[in-house]
Amino acid sequence: MGSPKPVRNWTPTVLRKFAAGGLFGALLRRLIAAAILIGLIVGGWTYAWRTWGEAGTVSRDFIVAPENISITPPPSWIHADVKGEVAKSSSLASLPLRDPQLVDKVSRAFAAHSWVASVKRVSKHYPARLEVELEYRKPVAMVEVTWQGEPKLYFIDAASVLLPSEDFEKEVAQKAPHFLRISAGDVSPTGRAFGTPWGSEKIAGAALLADTCQGHWQKLGLYRVLVDSDPNAKPLFKLETKAGTRILWGHAPGSEAKDEQSPREKIAWLEQYVVKHGPLDKSAATTSPGVDYRLDLRYPTGKTPPQTARKGLETKR
Repeated sequence: MGSPKPVRNWTPTVLRKFAAGGLFGALLRRLIAAAILIGLIVGGWTYAWRTWGEAGTVSRDFIVAPENISITPPPSWIHADVKGEVAKSSSLASLPLRDPQLVDKVSRAFAAHSWVASVKRVSKHYPARLEVELEYRKPVAMVEVTWQGEPKLYFIDAASVLLPSEDFEKEVAQKAPHFLRISAGDVSPTGRAFGTPWGSEKIAGAALLADTCQGHWQKLGLYRVLVDSDPNAKPLFKLETKAGTRILWGHAPGSEAKDEQSPREKIAWLEQYVVKHGPLDKSAATTSPGVDYRLDLRYPTGKTPPQTARKGLETKR
């Protein structure tokens, strides 16, 4: 038998020279040792995480349950279980505290609730706990509509957002005296989805007017907001007492015509008028045929100038 063939060394010539000695050989050996050490550290850390660390993050200290979510306490006019409804509809039963999308997910879930105007802040805390700061919608008026031949009342906020009727159905008789009414005629809400705007420029303007009158309308003996149109087809609003006396308010707050008084000026003028002349049903009732109001709050005089009555108002741009 012949001698075995020698095994050829395939190590590159340059590396063999480095490994043989000298500065470059020492450097290479150190680099190889460092690479092996780093590999051992990474491998060990990965093994340790999978064995002990990852299992720890699924413990109760890292999983947020609905009972560990605290929210801004709802005001007295909200009877709904806001947190419970959000947790049920948005699958917030078990939330990993380490989820990088957790804050955004919880924020979007609460923002979708019909009683929530905005989510101010969501903060995470250890052990598993969330704090959610909310701004709630506040009802400012009741809209009178006729639906399938039946009179209905819908509550809205200052942004004309339709509020959940179930929170009011059992207490409408008690709550009604605390809100201005808005006569909508045949203007029904678009879609009838709670938590969404009514969808009408007229109702949006009336809601702003009702909000402006908060803290004043009861003292003035007001009862209802009526919607009309000016000569340019812009919504024009009137205030009405329960006995039917009407006062021309003008355009919606923020949409006043040129030279029209501001909302604050209108309210101050009307309050001074009542102090001086007495209740509106006695002092402001009209006796002129074909005219359903005596006072025009658009002007400091309380009266409509003759030329304006003929030509209408030029709306501000």
